[in-house]
Amino acid sequence: MPAPPSRTLPRRKGLTFLEVMVSLAVLGLTASMIFGGVAFVEGVSMRDRHRLNAAEVAHRIVLQYMDDSEKLRGQPNVVEQGGFRYVFKYEDSLLLEEREEGATASRRTAKAFGESSVNEMLTSRITQLKVTVWVANRGRAEGPPLIELVRIYDAAGGPPERTIEWLKRQLKDMMEQR
Repeated sequence: MPAPPSRTLPRRKGLTFLEVMVSLAVLGLTASMIFGGVAFVEGVSMRDRHRLNAAEVAHRIVLQYMDDSEKLRGQPNVVEQGGFRYVFKYEDSLLLEEREEGATASRRTAKAFGESSVNEMLTSRITQLKVTVWVANRGRAEGPPLIELVRIYDAAGGPPERTIEWLKRQLKDMMEQR
């Protein structure tokens, strides 16, 4: 005897509405993860670019200060580097030697030029220069500093002419402060 005819519906080709919605949701999540990752990498890249530019600005300020600190005084403290604007501040101070009795080692502490005596200025030739750089927003520092660069050098070192110029500068600064 032949089998009774089955009552199955004919198979249709295509996707159901639920399958389409699930695949769109998975596609949306994947796209959002990719775009979020790209935005994160771009933000990290921008932060690194700002830090490198700030380091370049700080190094240039140090070189300009060591070459001729008088040219640096009175100049605007906003610099453009790599298409961005940065604000910098520099502080120069003497490093005074402190030696405890009976100790073989000594340590140096920073003291601002304005707070130093004539004797301290003439006997301490070691200068500390600290340059701090921020991103500029309308000519003002914005956010935490990108970099703080500290350089220590012998301000009177080099040829005798440079030592004489350094002494003249120190005496001139002292006369202006008093």
